[in-house]
Amino acid sequence: MYIPSYYQLHDFNIISRLLQENSFGILFCENKVSHIPFNIHIDGEKILLEGHVAANNPVINSNRKDCVCTFQGPHAYISTALYEKSLSVPTWDYLAVNCYGKLEFLPVEDNIRIVEDLMRQTEIQALEKWYLLPDKYKNGLQMGIRAFKIEVERFEGISKLSQNRTPVEINNIIQHLSQSENSSERELAEWVRIFNTKS
Repeated sequence: MYIPSYYQLHDFNIISRLLQENSFGILFCENKVSHIPFNIHIDGEKILLEGHVAANNPVINSNRKDCVCTFQGPHAYISTALYEKSLSVPTWDYLAVNCYGKLEFLPVEDNIRIVEDLMRQTEIQALEKWYLLPDKYKNGLQMGIRAFKIEVERFEGISKLSQNRTPVEINNIIQHLSQSENSSERELAEWVRIFNTKS
């Protein structure tokens, strides 16, 4: 990923937060692309990604192959109307993280655990009903998926958040995004504020 030095994101706490708040990502492996929810596990500064794909997804033939998982944070168009200088071009502010590692498919016994972990991450109350389902039904479901894990070997993040703009322009951008009806743009306003606040 091309990242100018002034947009490089190294703060692991921010990367961890971005992954956990934006866990629906894209898995790229051997020219195969899958849009899937991930279970994000953080241990110190180690990242473990787990998830599942349909059993007939072609990516199941890429076991132990190198892959990259992309996670997109909030993003928004930034208009030149928010700038002081007329000789300016519009842009797009955003945050993103790429995680690199090997795709490793797990034994079939892990399929149910991966699904339950995803429920704990997204809708923990649904587990009560899940536990009441007949084992025969759940066993049938687990045969339709393949669980995997990716131990992240390296990651890179980008935080393109108007760091090159003037204080007046940054304030204009924050005010504009904060008033948006789009929740992603309102969320981005806070990130612009965080990255442009002088310590």
